Amino acid sequence: MDSLHQVMDITNESIGVTTGRAFCGVVGHRDRHEYTVIGRKVNMAARLMVNYPGTLSCDDDTYRSGKSKLKKEDFMVLPFIKLKGVADPGTVREYNNHHDREEEEEYDYPILGRGKEIEEMKMLLHAIKCDDTRVSGSRRVVVIEGEGGVGKTRLLEAFMDIAEEEDFKVDYVEADMAHAHTPYHVVKTLIENLLELEACRTASEKENTLMEHITDQKLREKMFLLNDLLGTHIPPNADFARMDLDKVTTQFHALLFEIVHQFVVSQPCLFTVDNAQFIDQESWDFIEDLSADSHAILVLSLRPFSSSNPPCEAAIRLTGHETTKKVKLGGLEASYMSDLACQFMDVMYIPNELDGILREKSHGIASWCEQLIKDMLTSNVIQVVNESQAFLNKESSLDLLSFGGSTTTAISLCQNRKKINFFFLLFGESLKVVFTDL
Repeated sequence: MDSLHQVMDITNESIGVTTGRAFCGVVGHRDRHEYTVIGRKVNMAARLMVNYPGTLSCDDDTYRSGKSKLKKEDFMVLPFIKLKGVADPGTVREYNNHHDREEEEEYDYPILGRGKEIEEMKMLLHAIKCDDTRVSGSRRVVVIEGEGGVGKTRLLEAFMDIAEEEDFKVDYVEADMAHAHTPYHVVKTLIENLLELEACRTASEKENTLMEHITDQKLREKMFLLNDLLGTHIPPNADFARMDLDKVTTQFHALLFEIVHQFVVSQPCLFTVDNAQFIDQESWDFIEDLSADSHAILVLSLRPFSSSNPPCEAAIRLTGHETTKKVKLGGLEASYMSDLACQFMDVMYIPNELDGILREKSHGIASWCEQLIKDMLTSNVIQVVNESQAFLNKESSLDLLSFGGSTTTAISLCQNRKKINFFFLLFGESLKVVFTDL
């Protein structure tokens, strides 16, 4: 939505998202045919855009599909509006991850199975804060490498929590495949976060905020170099008019480095990039330069590079540097999987049958465990009950495992044994679980 707002010819933006069946293909006479999408849910998405202007709205099926990794608390129920041609639109919600959230009870569960990595990060952050180069070294780069779903993001978040406790300023960016070849995309996000430009809607607002943060006159003379990056309209400096492209790029990198250095000198900063395998080449060049700043620490989480997504030269140099600390992350030990499941559901007990499934089939992949639990809950294969209900029949053959959680709920398997047998059979064949026939 913010990107659309930057386009001058677009005055109003709205997005409607629905989930359901639709026809997708070529329609019409061969001389006038067109490729289109037709269906009830397509019409509903269009109605959402018309009736809820300026918002990113979705239907209830999209909200409850369970396939999205978006946080549920970022969805807010919108007022009911009768939609033309839609008999029962159901609950319509707006997605807005910038809204002011109400104070909610937080469950501060510890990260499981990563004690060694946590302690090493605490030592590194403390050494940087105390300016102890004997421990921290001259370059402060940490690379968390592992396959998908092993918990790289969770460990990255734990590092960020530790940094905040040590009074570091934390700057977080999640790279993505869609912008892997967009020049300076990651740098743009890092700078916008650092300079608090996310809330600025117009170029003039960004320029005013920049001037508030950048007080050095020499830096201000070069601020026009940020126009393409940040969408500002700062008048160019005549001294740069005759510079060739290479010199302008060098000055641009130097300006970015000086801006970041201005912040990290006054307060140490932790720069984190998730899914770093999707960092664009230009951003890798700048991140390599930034790694030389003794007051900044970089933490990158990434999957191993592949032939389809090879690293650029700057990425090879940075990740392979002798002073870069590499954390090879594998799956969790099987003994942690039941505790992890209890954390996902905020429960105190799970059945031994479920524990056996998680130990034998998860291979320590945390995301597999999380998705399995979500699907089982959605399909009512398992249900959360009060502790008194779980132990109502003391002679029940259902064995429960204990977990030292903070709630008074428990989880039990449904009594339909056919469903349980189905799970065991399906898990043996594939990790993809489909519950449409349950």
